[in-house]
Amino acid sequence: MIQAITERTTELEQLCRRYYVLRLEVFGSATDSQRFRSDSDLDFLVEFQPSPPCGYANAYFGLLEGLQAVFGRSVDLVSASAIKNPYFRESVEETISSIYLHYKDKGKDTGSPIRSGMTEEKEAVGLG
Repeated sequence: MIQAITERTTELEQLCRRYYVLRLEVFGSATDSQRFRSDSDLDFLVEFQPSPPCGYANAYFGLLEGLQAVFGRSVDLVSASAIKNPYFRESVEETISSIYLHYKDKGKDTGSPIRSGMTEEKEAVGLG
């Protein structure tokens, strides 16, 4: 994953909480610093919590604009449920890297950048 993403975990976590994100992942050239160029866009795959209180459109476009502001470059934001083409899905899965996962911690909904070693008290939400 490129350094520009790993350096912004706090901002990404805040955006994901604000816009009711269940899972945020990056794919494409941004997962490989040797392929990523100065003019490359960033490709993100997102899954939102069911029925975000702000509405799906507000969550989607708010997150998209927030990501563009954080990185100062073009962002492609793809909803995981919108991928119907099996070839595109396969190409996404070849390079995907997790950034954020929303989970329940002792009965409270919370979220965190992906970290290894989640305890048994933390139960992933919506990731069957």
